[in-house]
Amino acid sequence: MRKPRLNTLRLPLLLLMAGLAACSSKSPTSLPVESPVLPRLPAEARQEPTLQFCLPTCVEALTKQREAWQKRLTEAE
Repeated sequence: MRKPRLNTLRLPLLLLMAGLAACSSKSPTSLPVESPVLPRLPAEARQEPTLQFCLPTCVEALTKQREAWQKRLTEAE
């Protein structure tokens, strides 16, 4: 009767000892990871700076678009 109980305790005890032995060894230290260096964009890939004023053609196109919207709104009535 003693023998089966001894076999059932042997495996968990063996697993516990193996786990403790693995944890007891000194783990290697990891080196810090450097962030990747991003290259600068070539001049032709860069976005042009925004203008401080609106071009006359933009104003004319916006005015025409607004007039078209107003016509659509008044025609619906």
